[in-house]
Amino acid sequence: MLFKNTAITIAVFLSATLCAEVQAQNTAGAASSTPILCNSTSLTNITHVTTGATGITNDAVDGANGLPAGTSATWSVNNITISGTPTAAGTFNYSIPLTGGFGTVNATGTITVNALPTVGAGSDQAVCHGTNVTLLGSGAASYSWDNSVTDGVAFSANYNTINGSLPCYPITVNNRTENTSIDSSSYIKLFINHVDVHFTGYGYIKFTYNDGVVDEFRFWGNGGIRLWDPNTSAFTGTNYTSGVWSAQFMTIAGATKQYHIEGQVAPGNNKWEFRNLNTGLIGIELVDNAPWQGLKNLSITEYSVTD
Repeated sequence: MLFKNTAITIAVFLSATLCAEVQAQNTAGAASSTPILCNSTSLTNITHVTTGATGITNDAVDGANGLPAGTSATWSVNNITISGTPTAAGTFNYSIPLTGGFGTVNATGTITVNALPTVGAGSDQAVCHGTNVTLLGSGAASYSWDNSVTDGVAFSANYNTINGSLPCYPITVNNRTENTSIDSSSYIKLFINHVDVHFTGYGYIKFTYNDGVVDEFRFWGNGGIRLWDPNTSAFTGTNYTSGVWSAQFMTIAGATKQYHIEGQVAPGNNKWEFRNLNTGLIGIELVDNAPWQGLKNLSITEYSVTD
């Protein structure tokens, strides 16, 4: 019997599959702006366009990543937005790390926050109507004044557009007449001193209203003042000396309008304050025809009805 060896060949094939995750490359665009602003001023939003990333480090965290306190950065749909109101001054070079994509990439930029200036408007001053005045600000780069005034440029100071005829006080009315136009909506406070009124002379104050009413008060030497009736050339009502006289007393005196009057009577130095309690006053006439000190230290100012 003949035997023959038979070779059997078995082939084994091995296969393997390699899976790899491919991530998009992170990129961050330039800042939409490089702002310079004052402390405590709202920041106009700064944006960066991103690709690859799915977020940022310290999303919405105040003052993170080099941002000034009071501001923060958020990421949404391939955009970083920086917003808020800085509460600290300085130059802030921020760097915001992207997360979720391939590569280490930061969105960078600069925010400059200037400290608030200490601004000065100069010292208070009192000037006469029509006087040239120059206002100079300090502590800032530019200045804006009310009433169309330009910094460093002289302008004419007016009491107001209607009461511009008020003279610069105090003045003395001696042997002459002083007429003053009044804004009919104003309440006027009149201060006046006078010396003894001579037998051959007189001093008076005349209030004229836009409805035609005229009230005239004449000084009665050291005896005070009385309401004068120019139609009869005679005094009417009560003689007012030292004290405070209200509207009710003025009704007794026969005045058509109402006044608040305060008097201090002393030989050679009588002091008076008048306030009109009705609107419509359009003029005050002050007359002194005596050749001595007359109506002196006189001033007229506006006041509020709440004074």
